[in-house]
Amino acid sequence: MQVKYNIKDIPEDKWHKRALEEAQKIKTNPKDKDRDLEDDIYPKTKRGHGSEWFGMLFLKHTDNTAKWQDTYDEDGEPVDHKTSVSEFYLTKTIHNYEDALNDKSSDWHINRAKNMPKRVYGWINRYDDYRNKTYSNEYILHGIYEYDKKTKKMVYIDPQVWYNS
Repeated sequence: MQVKYNIKDIPEDKWHKRALEEAQKIKTNPKDKDRDLEDDIYPKTKRGHGSEWFGMLFLKHTDNTAKWQDTYDEDGEPVDHKTSVSEFYLTKTIHNYEDALNDKSSDWHINRAKNMPKRVYGWINRYDDYRNKTYSNEYILHGIYEYDKKTKKMVYIDPQVWYNS
């Protein structure tokens, strides 16, 4: 069973509203104040929120309304959804996430890691047209990643294994 969806399967009004609200919050962050809301923050946020909505509509996830959080999986575990254009960039994203979970360089970093979900759903949404930076309507769940405290690594789980166990 491959988990994939078409973005047109998501109710556009709720999805866009939720993504815009988060994009506006991101824009208030001092490190993001110079980023463009309409051409940078909002489109990227909207792509990620499509995966969150799919999880809530079709994978039995529930909304995690805490600040900067995504969803809860059906077993109650908090989940972060990451959406990238390819396996290569998704792998980089997962490694960066793992680094953030392991960062002990300051109290701020330690507290951030404590509040980060230890489960990540990794989605691929390829470019439809690379030159114009437009994306296809198809999202594919590439993997589910769980943080292993012993090895301090994000461990890949194939979606077919996850959903057939």
